[in-house]
Amino acid sequence: MISCGPVERKDRDDPLWSSRKLAERKLYLQDHARVQARMSSAEATQIAVAAAERLNGYSNKARVKVLIPLRGFSSLSVEGGPLHDPASDKAFTAALKERIDPAIEVREVDSDINSPAFARAVADALAEAFAACGK
Repeated sequence: MISCGPVERKDRDDPLWSSRKLAERKLYLQDHARVQARMSSAEATQIAVAAAERLNGYSNKARVKVLIPLRGFSSLSVEGGPLHDPASDKAFTAALKERIDPAIEVREVDSDINSPAFARAVADALAEAFAACGK
């Protein structure tokens, strides 16, 4: 998501709103001051590339685990949510998996990011990482 501030900015030729064409996207108005816009697939790919580059730079790759929630990266992007966009989520996942060092484990979790199942998967991955380093 892109946090884009008050919705009135779209009518004031705000550079963020105009350059990214935010008014043409799926929007979620949290309240008067906060609006969330859904990222495009191209933007999700850019974020994935940057994330992979960062993760690939970590020296102890065996300790790095990437968990991907297959049913939504936020409460707003779950099925039926106002920013649900499976194509954008898939673009992120594909770009990340394509660029991540094979020494880094990527796990897909069949849940959304806020579910107990995803929390358990994260806790398990963290425990495994600590066990691998003898802590």
